[in-house]
Amino acid sequence: MRSDITNSNRERFIRNAIAKAVKPDAANSEGEAVLLGLKLFSGGQLNADTCDFANSLIDKLEEKGEGMVLNRDEIIVAVADSNESIWRTLDFNIEADLEFVVLTAMVQLGLIEIKLSNGSVVNASNVDTLRNVDKSEYFMFSLIKKPQGINIPLVRRVTKSFIGQDLSNKLDFTDTFATISNKARELAAQVATFQGRMMNELAEITIAGRKVFGEELLHYLRLETPALKGFYDQLATYTSKAKIRNLQIPLDRIARLEEVQKLINDTKLRMGVVRKLSDLINYLTSAKQYVPAGSNLMTNLDRQIEAALVFDPVNSSEQEVNALQTSLAETKQAYIDYFLLRYNAVCLNDIQQGERNAVLNSSEYRVCQILRDCTILNPAVFTSWLSDFTRLRVPQPSVNSDIQNFPNPISGFNPISSTPSQKTITELRQELENIYRSWHQDIIDFLNSQHTQDTLKLLKEEDRSYAQGITNGLVQIDSDYSARTVIEFIKHVSQDLEEVEITPAVLNEQFSRAMSVDEFTARMDRLVMNLIGSKKRDKVRIIFRLNNSDNE
Repeated sequence: MRSDITNSNRERFIRNAIAKAVKPDAANSEGEAVLLGLKLFSGGQLNADTCDFANSLIDKLEEKGEGMVLNRDEIIVAVADSNESIWRTLDFNIEADLEFVVLTAMVQLGLIEIKLSNGSVVNASNVDTLRNVDKSEYFMFSLIKKPQGINIPLVRRVTKSFIGQDLSNKLDFTDTFATISNKARELAAQVATFQGRMMNELAEITIAGRKVFGEELLHYLRLETPALKGFYDQLATYTSKAKIRNLQIPLDRIARLEEVQKLINDTKLRMGVVRKLSDLINYLTSAKQYVPAGSNLMTNLDRQIEAALVFDPVNSSEQEVNALQTSLAETKQAYIDYFLLRYNAVCLNDIQQGERNAVLNSSEYRVCQILRDCTILNPAVFTSWLSDFTRLRVPQPSVNSDIQNFPNPISGFNPISSTPSQKTITELRQELENIYRSWHQDIIDFLNSQHTQDTLKLLKEEDRSYAQGITNGLVQIDSDYSARTVIEFIKHVSQDLEEVEITPAVLNEQFSRAMSVDEFTARMDRLVMNLIGSKKRDKVRIIFRLNNSDNE
């Protein structure tokens, strides 16, 4: 809902009208109302064709002739007896503040330039300045004049150098100025990024601890990039043919800006090159620990790394940089080929992987995994078997891609020392079956021992039947459940049994030298008796440990 202009709200309406003239696309109902009243707004656009106040000024400038100006006193005068506090136009007798709205719209449209009382000139490229002028400028401005003509050679050079195409012959098309403005904003953002994050990165980029980009280059870029960004910000404001008349920059400054932009482009390219070189050198340096000393590959690695460390990628030609990068990449590929050859040699093929999975899914494997915790069984033999079995390496599908980034992406694998398993899957499966049968027999022997038989006489009938079923083969130990049941049963019938462990540390202490058979037997007897101590011999169960831990 629009309201009338009064003494109390007049200043707000004038300010809003100036703001709407400066930014016609921005929502501003009060400003639009004033412009409509002055016939400066139609069809949703700023337009001075039907504005008598604007046309009067254009006619007067035409009468003055090319290059002439229209002074303030030829436009507005102070009202008599007002102490120069009230000013009106000479032609239509409208207030000076409304005339200033007209002048602002004409500046935005590129019809005139206005010189303020402080000597600054406002044209279509910096019209936003008028939004914040003191209201005294409404009657204190100095003069107005027609904008100068378009500098076609300058437009041609600027658009060709910075926008990427010569647009000097397309200034009658609206899309041309959208192209210029959008590209200028894009370039300004790129320069801003370069000024901030990339300049910091530039100062820190190293090859093997050596800084690549010198302080002289950094100082020059810090000094010159703000001017380049300012130029792009200004170029982005030329959104019409009228505004591009204000593109008036000395050619020597354009040449300097071109030089700065080229240096930024070159530097960014070199930054990318240096990062690649640094990554390659770091990769090859790390790869050396996985290559046999004295090999041709190691010799090539040392030679390539040494050449790269003394190379100056900033001051070298593009051909020299490409040659080094290609050479390093070839050496990296040679290492990758070497690594994969060694890796695939210790890995199972598809058929072998199937056989390995069959072992892992077998009842013997599952049962032995559980029975190794049984107190009457020696887990050392299964632990040893498991160590051999884990040497059967299944290839990881991501190796071929991961090796591109990491010299050794495989945990626990070293191409120098890793060797294929010495046993085939068939041999390992047979050994597992032997362990299973042996442990099964050990369980039967334990249940048939005199001590266990004496204990069973004191237990329930169902316990005696269960033990008898194991010994005569009616109860099978062929599942996770049955294996756990056996362990619990053995714990139940051997509660009063006492374990005596003989570990590698004890054996090393007692048998540290060569001995005769009789001497060895006598020492072993003494060792066992010392370990038993006061324990009852029929209650003792001796267990040899392969390592000092049950889990080994």
